[in-house]
Amino acid sequence: MQQLIKLISNKWLSLCLLILIASAIPALSLINISDLPKLKVKSADKLYHLIAYASLSFSVALHYRNYREKNISLKDFSGIFFLTILFGIVIEVLQESLTTYRTFDYYDIAANTLGSFIGLVITSALLQFLKINK
Repeated sequence: MQQLIKLISNKWLSLCLLILIASAIPALSLINISDLPKLKVKSADKLYHLIAYASLSFSVALHYRNYREKNISLKDFSGIFFLTILFGIVIEVLQESLTTYRTFDYYDIAANTLGSFIGLVITSALLQFLKINK
């Protein structure tokens, strides 16, 4: 358990995770995917959005907590939630304005929002379970 706490509390590891996720989302959101095989699962892309933004909000909250070295308040969680949603909206706008092969989609924003919320709930539960955030 102590090793897990040490791993989760590592500033540099949480920063690397945040940079990886925060750069992968726009890259994957703006590339042309028309040549990739089509998914046979209905609305699977919404599940990908949910997972991506849950990962993003988790990594932002974790690094924020590690950087400040103090507990994350409800106000902090709200700010992170707002920023990750804004990030998703900006990506949707960029898809519409910078590409001819991707479009703005309100359902993507809904999936991003739900994912961000789930990521923050998971972060809060994990920090409380490990007694890192009281």
